[in-house]
Amino acid sequence: MPPTARALPALALAATALTACTGTPPAAAPSPAARPTYELPARPVRSDETPLKLPPVRDGETEFTLIGIASGITSISGSHAEFTPKGVYTRVRVSVANNGRSSVLFRTGRQELLAGGRVVTPDYDAMNIRRQPESFTLGSDMRAEFDLWYLLPPGTRPTAMRLYGGASLYDMKDEEGARVAIP
Repeated sequence: MPPTARALPALALAATALTACTGTPPAAAPSPAARPTYELPARPVRSDETPLKLPPVRDGETEFTLIGIASGITSISGSHAEFTPKGVYTRVRVSVANNGRSSVLFRTGRQELLAGGRVVTPDYDAMNIRRQPESFTLGSDMRAEFDLWYLLPPGTRPTAMRLYGGASLYDMKDEEGARVAIP
């Protein structure tokens, strides 16, 4: 075979490789469209409350966001009572969402505050005076917002919460909970 005949296939291969290198790069795969979000109106923080900017935590299919805290509350009043406690109240504003397909029985009295080395559950009298629910059905794709009231010894600082989303297919006995640190 003449030398030019042998060089011809190599030359064709080199030309093909060069055109592949100098062409326009392939188009990037389209990125998935960002999911739209709800634009909710801003709400003012209550005068005695400090806003919390914490990431949500999950217990099973229930998502919690702590959005505000007020500590050192020395008395409360409601539509039918005024009360001075033997200690001070801490009030935590909570947003809870059920991301599951089934309803869950949500119990506010199950939510625990960790403070001063103790585990504290919501104070029944304060919750009742301030007309906060003991429990409610949290429907599928439902969000609710409420206050949890805790009675603490004076000078005790809350450090964390353990939040329970209700019995679900992930946690039938509702024993796990989700922990969130309070700054």
